Amino acid sequence: MKQLLLCFYILLLYSTTGAQTWCAPGATWFYRLYQPSGPYYYNGYIKLEAPDTVSINGVTCFSMTGTYTGSQGQSGNPVTSTNYVNLFTYEHNRVVYIYNPEESGFDTIADFDAAIGSQWLVLRFPFFNCMNNTPRFAVTVSDTGHVTINAMALRSLTLSIPDPAGTYTTTMIEKIISTDGFLFPHIDNACGGGTAYYGDFSCYSDNNFATYHVGSYACNYITGIEQNALTVRDLQLWPNPAEGRVTVQSTASTAELRNNLGQTLYHYALKLNATTELDLADLPAGIYYLKAGLETAKLIKH
Repeated sequence: MKQLLLCFYILLLYSTTGAQTWCAPGATWFYRLYQPSGPYYYNGYIKLEAPDTVSINGVTCFSMTGTYTGSQGQSGNPVTSTNYVNLFTYEHNRVVYIYNPEESGFDTIADFDAAIGSQWLVLRFPFFNCMNNTPRFAVTVSDTGHVTINAMALRSLTLSIPDPAGTYTTTMIEKIISTDGFLFPHIDNACGGGTAYYGDFSCYSDNNFATYHVGSYACNYITGIEQNALTVRDLQLWPNPAEGRVTVQSTASTAELRNNLGQTLYHYALKLNATTELDLADLPAGIYYLKAGLETAKLIKH
């Protein structure tokens, strides 16, 4: 009987640890994309999926395609872009890699077996060469651990990311990867043409994993009747990134500032039909979220 139980335990352990986590069947990510200023003027979401595989340099990769749905341009006209982003990734021994055509090789997105102090180079994204590319710097693992989502234990990493104005941290979770910005931390590779935007993490799900949802907006934020109101922007803030102060305009009368853990730090009263200036001088550098009405905007403090 003891041998039977031992065999059962080993089989259970193998089936749990051997389950596919990265790009599991039906894997779908949603990112809220809100860019209220030129040259992009986006208001919608990116739906990122990985339905196919492709061989690159002899490696079988997931072909990830992001479709943008929402408004684009100052007119606020509805658009759908089926190839807003295209990526090729794979996972091996709990390390998630991405193909970097800029350097014709694979780079690390996240190493979930990494120890504290481990480093890898941040990506320049989108992938194309510029005359004066921004130098790639190293991100450092400052903490490791586990989180339980949908009764599944997933490894987590806290990454320390250098910035010209300081250092900020971001959390990466196995299966989901980045839980604040886009899929992976990156340097905006604008090449003098303005900085594109890929949104903030909203939702993840797959065929065997119920929707994990963060933020106060729907996964596919602009749907149904909202398509008729794409030009309504309830929350705008600038400059972003900000240093000492940020200017806010909203149709809401109050706002609250939250940290990466969802904890409310400050409440603000907003001026109706006018802009309100918020003092950020006492905040350490990092990523925050400003919620006003039904809108939540990501705010980076330098």
